[in-house]
Amino acid sequence: AEDKTVREVLKRWAADAHWIFRDDHWTLDRDLPVMGTLSSEHLGEDFRSAVRTLLASTELTDRPAQPCFYTNRVLRVIPLASSCQPNVALSLQDAPNNATEKAH
Repeated sequence: AEDKTVREVLKRWAADAHWIFRDDHWTLDRDLPVMGTLSSEHLGEDFRSAVRTLLASTELTDRPAQPCFYTNRVLRVIPLASSCQPNVALSLQDAPNNATEKAH
């Protein structure tokens, strides 16, 4: 079965990498379509870099997203303008140009 949305891709990758990613960890208000066929091997050597690469492709859409990786191996996907820390909102004026977690 071919993944149709970014959320479906992330669920499959997370399961393969022994990470937790459920529907409620996707905080965007709608799903984003996948362009073409993706495999994590094509995007990077590990789960985190593959997820970052995949979500970087959303930056020019109307729903830019970023990943949040937690120490309990939970992945959340949130709007680019939001903070990975729960209950902390980052306004667009306060956000640096690259507010995404790009460190390797």
